[in-house]
Amino acid sequence: MADIQTNYPGVRNIIRFPHALAPRNCELMAAGKQKVICPYSRNKVQFFGVPILTATTKVENNGKVSEAKLTFRSNNDLPLIGWCYAVELEDGRAFMLGDDVRMPMVGRSSSSGAPNGDPKVHTYEISMKSAFTPIECYM
Repeated sequence: MADIQTNYPGVRNIIRFPHALAPRNCELMAAGKQKVICPYSRNKVQFFGVPILTATTKVENNGKVSEAKLTFRSNNDLPLIGWCYAVELEDGRAFMLGDDVRMPMVGRSSSSGAPNGDPKVHTYEISMKSAFTPIECYM
């Protein structure tokens, strides 16, 4: 079976919430094609440019494995551990990276600002590997 690549265009909002507040039994609900409810206690992530959310699904060891990646640029310093992320698309759908069992991996590359006053820029890549990811949710 070939890998299945899914692109989710039109990211409107990105939020983050503490891993301790992640909804319980997310994978079971995703397996049953049910949406989970994103926690109310959350922080909006400031970004610029065009964020990209992609998911790749493949078969490994007689089971399905999905890997989702969210890439965006921001001027803010975001914490690298202890947080889950959710995105809202232009069409109203929302997806979550992180659940009660797994935390997403957050990678950050930075460039310093120019001497003429340009701000520093961080490029974040948030990735998660699971049987069902990204998990569809209500914002």
